Amino acid sequence: MPTVYKRGKWNPDIELIEVDPGKESKDDSVLTGCCTRCNNRNVHRAAMTGNSELLRRCILDKKKITNLNAWWSPEVKKTALEILLEKGDPHLLETLLHPKL
Repeated sequence: MPTVYKRGKWNPDIELIEVDPGKESKDDSVLTGCCTRCNNRNVHRAAMTGNSELLRRCILDKKKITNLNAWWSPEVKKTALEILLEKGDPHLLETLLHPKL
């Protein structure tokens, strides 16, 4: 990588991230974003990473997470329930359908 920025070349001040925190982070805390749609994506992240503690926290946080079965976006109409059904994880599926609060 170059040490000085030149137009049309790689910018040395840009750091590449290893993990997208909104999709692949295995952190147990609920990431709050700019809006409720961004907050609802924590349920998707829990389903994609198999994080049962995050899913439990999403279910309990009724002020920040408004919908457990929301789409990721208007273009990607996949819900967390569909992700869990595709993955075949019975523990997370049971946690989502019958939460033990």
